[in-house]
Amino acid sequence: MKNLNLYFFIAFLAITFLPFFFTGCGSSDNSENEKITAGNELESVENNIDDDISEQANLLYVATLSGINLRSEPSTSGEVVDRIVYGQAVELIRTTGIPFESSGFSGEWTEVKYEDKQGYLFNGFLLPIEAPGFNPPATLSEYFHEQLQPIGREIAQKNIDHTGNDHRDWKVISEDQLEIKGESDFFRTYREYAGGFILYEEIGYEYHAYKGFFPGLNLEQGFLLVRAMYPKFKAYEGCYLELGSMHFPKEGGALKGISMCVFTLEIGENRSGQKFISIGNDEMGYTGLEVKEVKGGIEIKNFYAM
Repeated sequence: MKNLNLYFFIAFLAITFLPFFFTGCGSSDNSENEKITAGNELESVENNIDDDISEQANLLYVATLSGINLRSEPSTSGEVVDRIVYGQAVELIRTTGIPFESSGFSGEWTEVKYEDKQGYLFNGFLLPIEAPGFNPPATLSEYFHEQLQPIGREIAQKNIDHTGNDHRDWKVISEDQLEIKGESDFFRTYREYAGGFILYEEIGYEYHAYKGFFPGLNLEQGFLLVRAMYPKFKAYEGCYLELGSMHFPKEGGALKGISMCVFTLEIGENRSGQKFISIGNDEMGYTGLEVKEVKGGIEIKNFYAM
């Protein structure tokens, strides 16, 4: 009798719990299938992102305001296939290794595709990033605000090193603390943008500047970008420098602006060994532009000081 009762008890347990066991196995399979599906979807998204990045990496942008000729051969004697206007994108096919120089800019002939046409361009007038807006020209701060994607929040800092002009020591503050109370006060805000770009705003006693970091660019590309941002660089009302068509400078000196005003051009290396080009006017305060090579790219600064 005891054995019979034990038999019925085991049978009861089997009938009660076996369906849950098999259902659980099915759920595990379904869960595994869901994981595989989700994994495939994620892989597809990542592949699409990689494709977009790869496609963007092959794009170059015309950054000379007068446009550039697409030629049938890597030479100025090649037939003009088309005239590509400022700001248009071309797809890089290959570099030829054939050097060329124009308006002081050095580079080489590159084979590109533009719309349904294929030909050769001088890459000294091309940028690997979008050219600034043209009508009206996008200044340094406008380029960041209008053409780049911000990430994170803006950070405000106060300089706490008063031993020199390098401003190396900074303390994070709130934005309501950005107030100039004395000649030694110096603040900055900065924000990062997608692709490694950074925009700084510097504020001091009778001083204001915007400074942008552009990863991967060299000094010539930085100057090409500045020409596009400030085709008529204004020092004060009635005083402009025709910068949009200026050749890449090889030596410093005086530059004549509109209305007989004069700008000073400096070329050289700073104490840190960084190459730079600086253009300024000191007739009414000091208004300046600077392009400087830094680690990983270039910095462009537009500043005003009394």
